[in-house]
Amino acid sequence: MIRAYLSFGSNLGDRVGHLKAGVSSLRGEEEVEVVAVSSVYRSEPVGGPEQPEYLNAVVAINTTLGPRELLALAQRIEGEQGRLRKERWGPRTLDVDILLYGDVTVDETGLEIPHPRLVERRFALEPLLEVEPGARLPDGTHLVDFLGRLADDKWVRPDPGLKIGWVLSEMDKGKRVSVIGTGKVGTAVVVVLSSRGYRVLKVCDTDGRHVEHAAKVVGATATEDCVEAARDADIVLITTPDGAIEGVCRRVADSGLEIAGKIFIHMSGAVPLSALESAAGRGAVVLCIHPLQTFADLEGAIRSLPGSTFAVTCPAGLEPWARGFVEDMDGRMLLVKEGDKALYHAAAVIACNLLTMVEFAAFEACVGLGFSEQEAAEAFIPLVHATVENITRIGPVESLTGPLARGDAGTIEANLAALESFDPGIAELYRSVSLYGLRLVAERGELDEDTIEKMRSLLLSPV
Repeated sequence: MIRAYLSFGSNLGDRVGHLKAGVSSLRGEEEVEVVAVSSVYRSEPVGGPEQPEYLNAVVAINTTLGPRELLALAQRIEGEQGRLRKERWGPRTLDVDILLYGDVTVDETGLEIPHPRLVERRFALEPLLEVEPGARLPDGTHLVDFLGRLADDKWVRPDPGLKIGWVLSEMDKGKRVSVIGTGKVGTAVVVVLSSRGYRVLKVCDTDGRHVEHAAKVVGATATEDCVEAARDADIVLITTPDGAIEGVCRRVADSGLEIAGKIFIHMSGAVPLSALESAAGRGAVVLCIHPLQTFADLEGAIRSLPGSTFAVTCPAGLEPWARGFVEDMDGRMLLVKEGDKALYHAAAVIACNLLTMVEFAAFEACVGLGFSEQEAAEAFIPLVHATVENITRIGPVESLTGPLARGDAGTIEANLAALESFDPGIAELYRSVSLYGLRLVAERGELDEDTIEKMRSLLLSPV
């Protein structure tokens, strides 16, 4: 069978109904297997008379029909929906165009494949790349390269409220995934993907214990060879330690393995997307998708991954594919530019790791008072939970309480004296965080500048 892509458009009558009916007609054909349907996109009409906006979608199919037979089917489906060919670029109940037909090029009267204006029209190109991010022209040129050259068109936008089939994420279910790196992140991700219908082929790691456990959990084949792991996969996840990502990708890219059209994803929050450049240079599609979550142990990682936010860095045009992949893990997508990754990751470290360090200092002080760690946990964890809930509900500025928020210099001075005596390192932590916290105090606007400066001088004063 040949993989082909059809563009559907409607701007007359029951537009959604026409699109749905057209897809239903395709599904009713014995010679056609509908593989995926993109989101529905709204777009302004191009050329022709004044007319209503269009609803557009792209349908991926496998078919045994030849190009002319597929054209005849497309025109028949148009006719079923009342398409009348009165004027060029005029309004229509349903328009069905063949965008691509395998690697075939056709230039005949009444039929040109690829569609002659495919690379000029965002309303066709963007939904096509949603259902197949690695789509290429017959000469091997990646279509995503053309999308990056097109001017942004505010009128071309997906409408999440409209559905005529299933989006890309459903097409990916059953596609083949391999993971290189079976630590907590890699194992958790493939466990979740496997539960969502993805087929995990191979798991790769040089640590025999980790790789065997991951393979057993998802029913995959274990290997220590990263090239072998990538061989039959459509999606290659690289979840190694940060310092190994670029080298692993290069080993696969330089191996001679055909990787054009494969999707390579690394899941580091700090490593730039350029670490996958060796694969991109050989025709692979590359993205960074970083789960904004803490993974202290595997069980917790598997439990907390669904519902998390995933920071995505990717070439222009791949956002819809990334969103579908993230939504398959019940996640939310946050777009992060390549040049902003270091700052993004620093923010994540502050929100998670530095919080853990501060809580460690609080526990240390309690243990110094003679409490057990269990007693410290029982005393302080409810306080931490309430603080996080307040930040979630009303934001950090309004959640600040305590001596800094009150302007209570006497209590701050007593706190510092006690901490200097117990552990000067914790006292320094108190000073540093509180000095920054004066920004929150100023933003609240409840204390005068003299009070804020008095606290600043106290926090800066030598021991």
